[in-house]
Amino acid sequence: MAPRRRAAARPGAAGPAAGPPPLRPRLLLLLALLAAPAARADGGEGFGPLASSGAQQRILSDKDFPAARPPLWTFRTLKDVRSAACTKSKQGVIKLQILHKKLKGVTAEQMVWFYENLDRAKAKHPVDGKTYPLFLMFHPRDHINHTASGHPYVSGKDISTTWIEFHLTNCTEQPGDALERWVCPQRPPARNPGVVKTTPRSVWMGLNQNNGTSLLKGVRRSSIYFAVKGCNEKGQCANVIRTFQNWVKAKVKKGTTQVPGLLLTTTFEVGLSMGLATAEINPRIVNNWRNGEDEMSKCWRQALHFVEEMGALELWLPGAYKAAQAAASGTAGADAAAADAAAADAAAADAAVADADAEAAVADATAVDAAATDAAAVDAAAADAAAADVAAADVTAAEAAVPEAEPSAAAPLDAAPLEGAPPPDAAAP
Repeated sequence: MAPRRRAAARPGAAGPAAGPPPLRPRLLLLLALLAAPAARADGGEGFGPLASSGAQQRILSDKDFPAARPPLWTFRTLKDVRSAACTKSKQGVIKLQILHKKLKGVTAEQMVWFYENLDRAKAKHPVDGKTYPLFLMFHPRDHINHTASGHPYVSGKDISTTWIEFHLTNCTEQPGDALERWVCPQRPPARNPGVVKTTPRSVWMGLNQNNGTSLLKGVRRSSIYFAVKGCNEKGQCANVIRTFQNWVKAKVKKGTTQVPGLLLTTTFEVGLSMGLATAEINPRIVNNWRNGEDEMSKCWRQALHFVEEMGALELWLPGAYKAAQAAASGTAGADAAAADAAAADAAAADAAVADADAEAAVADATAVDAAATDAAAVDAAAADAAAADVAAADVTAAEAAVPEAEPSAAAPLDAAPLEGAPPPDAAAP
């Protein structure tokens, strides 16, 4: 006998609800992004202006341009790396990965300090001795302006950052060169060709521009992570562009003259790796990012910019960090000395108050002794007076106690002599 099959549920019949399992949140986000007529994305480090996307960006005007620029470094080139590759995955994700050669003399502490202070600190240029903002020292030719809403290593929170840049100003593309797609002047010219306030608008408007916002997701002792959000019309967002910088301490052979330093890896991705993103979302993300430029040309332009700015850190970051630490130590020393002086002044004031209190106590004691002496003298005088009064009273009382004699006829002096007395005028025998 054939096994009985379970009858299909009739429409409206009671029983378990039929249908597919509930969608995961990330899948829902992808479907929402797919349904959106256009993807909206903010710009950022390595992200071109998106005038047609509706993204809110800072207005690019010469008010943000530096008045002067630092001297150029002798930059590394695409031939000065361990490896570099621009690829596009089957899902349509553009990926750039660079393994930089060793950054000599650079430490993890310096990297953390650098990214923590990139928007606010300044450093002295080793060539002309002048002081410039760190973001201009970072790339003297391409960087225009940089701001940050906070300091990630201290707060541990995502930080909003803005970047205005002109990548590879005065550089040349070589489309047929498989090893070096872009080249820039090897020896620094007499004048830095980077844009300044006096650069005509007609010139800088024709340059490759990066103007937008990215999130600094975190600074760690060995890495940093930037992310650019892309959002649909409903405000649902994903990190559509990601930049990772990771560094490790380079190995140094014992007994050699090798200089310590860091080995840095740059990873830059445009697009989403999830399966449903390939058909609709990634092409729009990539189109917004490339801003009319060939995607591989844009990727290699970004690559050389990274190689130049990261490779030049060894030329100035160790000195800038050392100077900043010395200044901080000097400030701390001055603060400590001022605190010690204030404490000494307070101690001296306390001692003076104590001395004054002691003198006042002695004076009070002397006054009390004098008052006691005066009181004793007064008491003695009073006692003497009282004794005199008592003596006088006693005399008066004694005199009053003696009775007066009755008046009588006095015997003449020549009356009968006293018994035994010699007779008057008796002749001596």
